[in-house]
Amino acid sequence: SSAAPRDAGAAASGLGVGDLADRPLHTLSGGQLQRMYLARAIGCVAAGARVLLADEPTAALDFDGQEEAADVLTSLPVTLVVVTHDRALANRCDRVLEMAAGRLREVR
Repeated sequence: SSAAPRDAGAAASGLGVGDLADRPLHTLSGGQLQRMYLARAIGCVAAGARVLLADEPTAALDFDGQEEAADVLTSLPVTLVVVTHDRALANRCDRVLEMAAGRLREVR
């Protein structure tokens, strides 16, 4: 949708990285990159995405940033598939699967 870039820009501002949108990605810190990726995800939702895949979305973030990222992701009106080592984030999920020794098992 035409609102997606605007929504992603507003999300980037809300996540404290709006002023970094024009900088090359290789100049951003890990935490700044994670916040930019969250803003992009919000833009995808605005464009009509109904499923988001998130690979370690809280990596490279401090504790407050992890909480903020989890709040943002779990508030989105989409099906969210997350790969994470972050137990706090996993505990916020409706369904949890664990992979160990090459096997996938349902935990909850």
